[in-house]
Amino acid sequence: MGICTSVPQACTLGRLPPRTPGRPDAQVPERADAGPVRYGRLSHFYFFEAGGDGADQGDADQGDWAYGFLDIEIAVQKRGGSDCWLEIYCTGDGFQSATGTGAEHPLLVTLTAGGKDVATARWHYPPVLCGNSDPLSHAVAIKLSAREFETIDGARLWAEQAVSRSCMD
Repeated sequence: MGICTSVPQACTLGRLPPRTPGRPDAQVPERADAGPVRYGRLSHFYFFEAGGDGADQGDADQGDWAYGFLDIEIAVQKRGGSDCWLEIYCTGDGFQSATGTGAEHPLLVTLTAGGKDVATARWHYPPVLCGNSDPLSHAVAIKLSAREFETIDGARLWAEQAVSRSCMD
């Protein structure tokens, strides 16, 4: 067991991309016709192994890649009344050096509007297993006023710590 650290990532949110031959359709929201959507993508989000004693060495870019997520899609959808949903779809990359889970250390996703945080959700992601590349998804209701939804322009994944287990164990 070891401690891994990630570095923050952010993306802008806008309209859903149109359907285009040669590019996969957006995987979120599950029902695009259920209401207006703000959509964005991140290419990757990885956890890096900390020092051998489990202590954080400060610069996550200097450690080995433990595990992570690829092709992260984020959608926020207003579904009638005051209901808003945050949906995430990605591929868990277990082809690095470790396996990990968000059971104890969830991933924090913050929605922003004009540089201000308007909502944060926690994702207790399932295990990203060694030697596997599995689709992962998450959907959660979030509280946003009509004005907040209209002004959402970004999403941020925070720097986090996680517990990992080496693929060699």
